[in-house]
Amino acid sequence: MADMATKGIGFGILVLLTFLLQPAELGKYNALLTTITSLYGMSGLGVAMVLQRESARHKVSEEGKINEFVPAGLIAMAFSLLIILGLFGVFHQQLQAWVFTGMDVGLMRWVPPLTCLYFLVQSPITLMLGLGQYKLYAFRNLVEVAISGAGVLIGGYFWHLEGMLYGLCVSYLVNALIVWIILKRLFIKHQIQMIFRRLRRNAGEILKHGVPYFFGNTFIGAIGNIILVGLFSSHIGYEELGFLRIGLSLSAILMVVPNAAKTVTISFIARHGTDSARLRSIQIRYLFSSIILSTILLISAMSPLIRLMFGDAYSAGIEVYSMILLVQAFFSMQQILNSFMAGSGKLLFSGMVNTVVAILYIVLALVLIPGMGISGYYIAFGVSYLLGLVVFITWEMIGQEYDDKRAIVEFLGYSFVTMGMAFLIVMFGRHWWDNIVLSAIGLTYGVICILKTFNHDEKQWFKQLLSRKQIISQ
Repeated sequence: MADMATKGIGFGILVLLTFLLQPAELGKYNALLTTITSLYGMSGLGVAMVLQRESARHKVSEEGKINEFVPAGLIAMAFSLLIILGLFGVFHQQLQAWVFTGMDVGLMRWVPPLTCLYFLVQSPITLMLGLGQYKLYAFRNLVEVAISGAGVLIGGYFWHLEGMLYGLCVSYLVNALIVWIILKRLFIKHQIQMIFRRLRRNAGEILKHGVPYFFGNTFIGAIGNIILVGLFSSHIGYEELGFLRIGLSLSAILMVVPNAAKTVTISFIARHGTDSARLRSIQIRYLFSSIILSTILLISAMSPLIRLMFGDAYSAGIEVYSMILLVQAFFSMQQILNSFMAGSGKLLFSGMVNTVVAILYIVLALVLIPGMGISGYYIAFGVSYLLGLVVFITWEMIGQEYDDKRAIVEFLGYSFVTMGMAFLIVMFGRHWWDNIVLSAIGLTYGVICILKTFNHDEKQWFKQLLSRKQIISQ
C-alpha cells in the first residue's frame, strides 16, 4: 500500500506541475533531474548491490563483513562522485553546447549541489532492503516523495522553474536528515557498527564484485541518459522530453507491484539460493502478465485520461505516452530477470549483458534519432531492451531447473504475440475503433492467463510474497 501511495502522490505532483509548466519547461526540468540522477548513478560503482547482499547475509549470519563494508563502500562512492562532479565542472561549457542545447546556464549551476544532496538521500537505501526492512523502505519512499513534491510545488508556484530547484534543494536536505536518522536506529537494532579499518582492502573487495555489475546495469545506462537528453534537446525538442516524463510516470504506476516484489527477490534469492525456483516461476508468469495486461488496458484508455488529467496542452503527446509504456514493459520484465541474477550472485554475467544492451541502445539512438526523431528513440530503446530480455529469458530457461518449464515457455509465447499486436496497433492504427480492439486483445490475454497459467495454490503463495512477511521468514 505504501508503494502504491508513493507512486500515486508522485503522479499527483506531476499532474499539478503541468498546471505550472508548459511541456517544454517540464522537459527542461526533466533534463535536470535526469542529469542529477545519472551523475549519482555513475558514482555508484556497484557498491549498493554488494552492500544489499552483505546486509542480507548479516541478518542470517554474524559472519558478514557489513561492519567494515559500509564505511568503505560509502567512502568509495563519495570519492567517485567528487571526481565526476569535478569533471562536470571542468567541461560544463562543452556540455552546455553539446547536451543541454537551449538550457539556461543559471539552471545548470544547480546540478552539482543537488547531486551531492541526492547522494546523501539515496546512498543508504539498499541497507534497509538487505536488512529486510521493506515496510520501512516503502514508508521512507513515501515520506521522501511527499516532502520533495511539497518543496517543488511551493517553489514552482512562487518562483517558477528556478523556484522548483530551490524547493528540491530544501527537500533533499530534509530527506537526507530523516534517512540517516532511520539508518542510525537500524544499525543499533541489528548491531552494525561503522568500523573504519582496512578501508582500501575492503573497498577493493567491494569493487571487485560490484564494478562488473555496475558497469552494465548503471554506468553505461547513466551515460546513455545524458546522451539522450542531448539528442532530445538537439533533434527532437524539450516538449517531447516533457511528454517522456509523463509516459515514464504512467509506467511507474503500473510497475508498483512488480517493483515491490523485485525488492524482495534479491534478498530472498541471496538467502535461499537454489530453493528459489518456485519464486522465480511465479514472478515470471504473474509479474510479466500483470505488466502486459495493465499496459495494454491503460493505453486503450489513454486519450480521455490525458485530457482529463493534463489538459489539451499535453494531449499532443498521447502517441509518445503509449509507445513509452510498451517499450518500458520490455525494460521492466528484463529488470525482474536481472534481479534473479543479482540475487544469485551472477553479477558479472548480468553486467556483461546489460553493458551490451546499453551500448546498443546508445549506438542506435545516436544513429537513428538525428534522422528519425522520436521514432528513432522508440526503435533504439525497444530493440535494445527486447534483446536483453530475450537473452535473460534464454539463460533462465536453460540454466535453471523448473518443474513447470513447459508452461513458462508457453506463457512467454502468447505474451510476446500479445505485445506484438499491441505495438502494431499503436504504431499504425489511425481508426476510432483501435482502442476497442486493443482492449479486446488485453482482456483476451487476461482470460488466457487465468485459464492456462495460474492455479489456486500459487495465488495464495503470491499474496504472501506481496505481504512480505511469511515468505521472508521461511
